[in-house]
Amino acid sequence: RFNIEIYQVSPEDFENYVKGCKEKGFTISTTKTDGVFYAYHAEQYELDIFYWEDKETMDIFLDAPLEMSEIKWPNDKLVKQIPQPESLIGNIRWENSEHFGVYISNITPKQYSEYVDRCIDAGFTVDYSRGEKTFHAYNKDGYYLVVEQHLFDKIYISIKVPEKD
Repeated sequence: RFNIEIYQVSPEDFENYVKGCKEKGFTISTTKTDGVFYAYHAEQYELDIFYWEDKETMDIFLDAPLEMSEIKWPNDKLVKQIPQPESLIGNIRWENSEHFGVYISNITPKQYSEYVDRCIDAGFTVDYSRGEKTFHAYNKDGYYLVVEQHLFDKIYISIKVPEKD
């Protein structure tokens, strides 16, 4: 991650900088307001820009693409609650006895939907919410699952143990 804060920035400076970023290819899945610009590059770089007119500052965050490689699907009690995805090219973000979070690549939107179906078949049906790109649910034992479809044929899977009283 690259991060920089720039001072003495006018609204015109912010607009010109955003325009320059678009010219450099940050044109995928863009969000733009008077003080915010989010976008991705085809090479999967993520750009977040925040402009604070009252402070005349601009914060720029540039994140490199996630490094993906062959992963070993865990075989512990927590992860056994959910099905293994079709692809095992990924990046494990969290792995401990209470939380597992992983990005998996090479998953099309159709495969995402099929994976969610398999999670439902595995019992994640309590207080569920299913959308085109997100799925959240508990199973009867209180395990909490999130599955999200991301850009560039990636999904994020997160499972957590039940909340303690």
